[in-house]
Amino acid sequence: MSADGEYYCGLMTGTSMDALDGCVLEVKSDGALQVIAAATQNLPPTLQQELHALCVSGAAEIDRLCRAQNALARCEAQLVQHLLDCAALQVADVMAIGSHGQTVRHCPQQGYTVQLDNGPLCALLSGIDVWTNFRMQDVAAGGEGAPLTPIFHQQVLAAPHEPRYILNLGGISNVTALRPGGALVCGFDIGPANTLLDLACRELLHCPYDKDGQHARRGKVNPGWLTHLLLHPFFARKPPKSSGRELFNGAYIAFMLEAARLQPSLINDVLSTLTAFTVQTIADALRRLQADAAMGPGGTVLVCGGGVRNTFLMQELTRVLKELQLQTVSTQQLGIDPAFVEAAAFAYFAYLSEHGISVDLHDITGAQAPVMLGTLCPAPHGHFALCCQGSSCRCAN
Repeated sequence: MSADGEYYCGLMTGTSMDALDGCVLEVKSDGALQVIAAATQNLPPTLQQELHALCVSGAAEIDRLCRAQNALARCEAQLVQHLLDCAALQVADVMAIGSHGQTVRHCPQQGYTVQLDNGPLCALLSGIDVWTNFRMQDVAAGGEGAPLTPIFHQQVLAAPHEPRYILNLGGISNVTALRPGGALVCGFDIGPANTLLDLACRELLHCPYDKDGQHARRGKVNPGWLTHLLLHPFFARKPPKSSGRELFNGAYIAFMLEAARLQPSLINDVLSTLTAFTVQTIADALRRLQADAAMGPGGTVLVCGGGVRNTFLMQELTRVLKELQLQTVSTQQLGIDPAFVEAAAFAYFAYLSEHGISVDLHDITGAQAPVMLGTLCPAPHGHFALCCQGSSCRCAN
């Protein structure tokens, strides 16, 4: 900022896709504008080729992506309005929305992760500022981009006198390890929790999930299948690590699905084996944490996520973790609905970013520098716009 104005950088690529143009603009105190520097940088030929390919009308994936994220944003705005009605709040009462979006690609080793979302559309429809795209700056800093929730777990689920493990049974299971007193040891993805179970149900039973694990309960674990599943190299990797459908998908369990299609009596065995697989990968991860992270014996495993509703999975998990002197309970017993722990986490992240608070995720994701979580998408009459119009604008302080 100069004595009589402010500097801003502008960047633009045109439809020719051959170069990146940029300038520095000075906005003077009297409103006058002056470009004080400008430059052009040619784009690498390989990048030009990729950009041209993405513009071809046959690149249907982009059309599907854009339509899907617009539809998702409309759903988000509808849910926000419903939440406001339930809480008897007005739009102006809410500082910001923290929207995770839907992960459709997670490739941190290649430097990207994609969460479908349209923050500007959600902000326009809801009238509330939206923070979204929470994972990319962590990936840019060399991190895995996931899991992010351990910093929220530490804030609300630590205990003074016992070690705690917060276990999220989402599509992928992840764990946060907290020492007595709340010191955060680490957090990482363990492996599949519901994603393969649900996939098998869709493929073999034509239903979205195995309610209460009723099919898995009637099946038998196939030792050969289980051994094969556990050979995946992801399980031998040390944290920080994250995963998703890129590793654990239909191709990974194709041999089981094919066997069950040829012999339908094996369907329950598929689900029973996948349940045992989830339980064993969790037990193995917690056993290593007890040994390597000096967590000490005993403690409580606080379980959240959709898997909590699978009574057979919870029964098997409780039985196996008891052998590790670990008590297994739902976060519901601490007054936090297990279905909404992650949503609460992203509301908390919006709070952090709204107040300019960066976070150090090195021990969780491996990021090499503190990062700001999220990208701000202001609503036309949201708090960001109102703040910048007022004398107490935080941007000027």
